[in-house]
Amino acid sequence: GALTQTGDKSSLLNEAYRVLRPGGHMTCYEWMKSDAELSDDMRYWFRLEGLTYEMETLEQFGRLFEIAGFVNVRTSDASDWYRKEARREYEIIKGSLYDKVVEHLGADAAEHFVEDWRAMVVVCDSGEMRQGYCRGRRPG
Repeated sequence: GALTQTGDKSSLLNEAYRVLRPGGHMTCYEWMKSDAELSDDMRYWFRLEGLTYEMETLEQFGRLFEIAGFVNVRTSDASDWYRKEARREYEIIKGSLYDKVVEHLGADAAEHFVEDWRAMVVVCDSGEMRQGYCRGRRPG
């Protein structure tokens, strides 16, 4: 998920390509976006996260791999799985684990954490925030 925070993905992928041995693979799992304009829900979730998201669509991400020189580039969408997992985790965090979250983080931070997870579930459920795997091989 580190490339999600990286604005210059091309340079990072070029460097990964450079340091990989011939025949080596670059594989990553990243948070992606849909091809629609960012919604208010997505911008709200970004603010809660306090991170700078530089998301691509899965198709754009695969293309960046190819531009860097990777071959046999494969992408797969894991959004259906993650959507269910995020909701399951949210239900646990706001339910059976909530007292533990408060114990470890304090009440204010726990409320922020639960709201952050709720907001993430919203953008996952809408299909705006997607999850994908991308893998490519350095020829050789």
